[in-house]
Amino acid sequence: MKVVFLENYSEAWYLAWDIREVKDWFARNLLIPKKIALPATDKIIAWTKDLRKKWEEIRRAAIQAA
Repeated sequence: MKVVFLENYSEAWYLAWDIREVKDWFARNLLIPKKIALPATDKIIAWTKDLRKKWEEIRRAAIQAA
C-alpha cells in the first residue's frame, strides 16, 4: 500500500511528506490509526507535492534573506 507520511517516523527512516510503499498490515495497523501517514490517493499525492513546493519556496526565501 502506498502512503504519505505526515511526520518523521524514525523507527523506519521515513521522513515527513515521503510517499512510500509499505506493507498493508503496517499501514492499516500502525501508520494510519496513529495518524503518522495517510493512504496515498491521487488527491493526497497532489496535495503533498503542492505543499513541498510551497515549503521549498519559503526555505529559499529565508536563505536569501539571511
